[in-house]
Amino acid sequence: GDPDNHSLLSGHASKGITFDLEAVRAKTGLYIESFTATIGDSRPKINGSISYFVFVDGVLITNRFNIRDSEDVVTVTEAATGRYLSIAITDANDDTLCDHGYLGDPFLHLTLTPPPPPPPPPPTGTMILLL
Repeated sequence: GDPDNHSLLSGHASKGITFDLEAVRAKTGLYIESFTATIGDSRPKINGSISYFVFVDGVLITNRFNIRDSEDVVTVTEAATGRYLSIAITDANDDTLCDHGYLGDPFLHLTLTPPPPPPPPPPTGTMILLL
């Protein structure tokens, strides 16, 4: 991103946002390489706390509980092949007083190059070792 021009999505707990990644691909004609953001507590020093959850196609990719006065840099490479990316910021199971979170510089990184194919699934079934 541009260090002089930042973007921010902010809100009180509990909020979420979902991106239709297939619509982004269709509209731009580009591939998605990853999604990045800095996720954190936007009310430092006021005793607020949040938790966050990042999902691709309903599968939990990363999360953190009870963030106070801090932030995490998150990279979601699973967005390259996913259909939907969802991010939820919630309270930390105490109360919602002063619980505000943010996504700093949330970016879908687009590329002209398609993502590599996923690795083959591990073998299943019974293996017999012959000596």
